[in-house]
Order: sequence, then structure tokens, then C-alpha cells
Amino acid sequence: MDAENLKKTSAVRREDRDPERGTELSASVLDLEKRMRTLEERIAFFEHGTDALNSAEFEMEKRLFRLEQENRRLLEEVRRLREILRDPFNPQLEKPPHY
Repeated sequence: MDAENLKKTSAVRREDRDPERGTELSASVLDLEKRMRTLEERIAFFEHGTDALNSAEFEMEKRLFRLEQENRRLLEEVRRLREILRDPFNPQLEKPPHY
């Protein structure tokens, strides 16, 4: 950094600390605080959305697990019924005596 740039940087820093120029500094700080607050609000919004999506995903996983179990049970039932229907002399297929 050359001497001229160092002077400018030092001058800016002195100006920022100058009580007579405090309004510019205050406005800058207020602007930064406003931007920070906006960013914090956005982060909170995204965190809320992420939590909602995680909760929905968890519920969908539970539901999928139950449906897969039910699907397996029904598949076994269909297989069992097919075996019964394949054998025409199966005692389970006999009509009751009163029929």
C-alpha cells in the first residue's frame, strides 16, 4: 500500500470516528442493522420451512413403511388364495352340506 492510499484510508477512518460526521456513521450502522435483521428474518423463515419439510418427510416415511407392510401382507394373502384355488379338490373349496 502506498503512502497516498494509506492517507486516504486513515482519513476515512478518522472521518468515521469524527463526532461531527456521526450522522453518516449512524445511518450506515442503521442500514447494516436493517440488512442484518432482514437476513435474520429470512434465515428464520428458511429454518421454519426446513423444519416443516423434515416433519412432513418423517410422516411420509412412516406412512410408506406401513403401506409396504400392508402390501406384503396382501401379497401373501393373494399367494395363499392362489394355492387354494389351484387344487379343485381342496377341502377348503368344498361347499357346505346345506348348499
